[in-house]
Amino acid sequence: MRNPMLSTYWSMGAVRHGDYIAKVRVAPAAENAAQVIHRDLDLTSAPDVFHPTLADELHARAFDFDLQLQLCRGLHAMPVNDLIVEWPEKLSRSSPSDAWSPCAASGDQDGGDHGGHDHAGPGSTPFDDSCGL
Repeated sequence: MRNPMLSTYWSMGAVRHGDYIAKVRVAPAAENAAQVIHRDLDLTSAPDVFHPTLADELHARAFDFDLQLQLCRGLHAMPVNDLIVEWPEKLSRSSPSDAWSPCAASGDQDGGDHGGHDHAGPGSTPFDDSCGL
């Protein structure tokens, strides 16, 4: 089995922040993935292989993950209330490499309070088909 520190993780559901709706992906940073000590795990080698492996990795060095967002470009093709529908990456791209944009590119750098309606669930408040874009 592959080390979980080398895996990419996706949210099934969409999240809403103000006028924007997105799915979230967390991927290991390339420079950290290259330095992983235990690339593969033998699940039969011990009753618990995950805890010791993760402890070894995190004691050896800090490990960074990239937080990425796939913005909703339209509710018909990218529904938020049907969790089994995969959002096509080609609909989120403005160039071949940016279907999943780094979170830092969102421009929200004011650090202010965005409570209340900004963090409501996708289906809890009405919004239009443009998803804010």
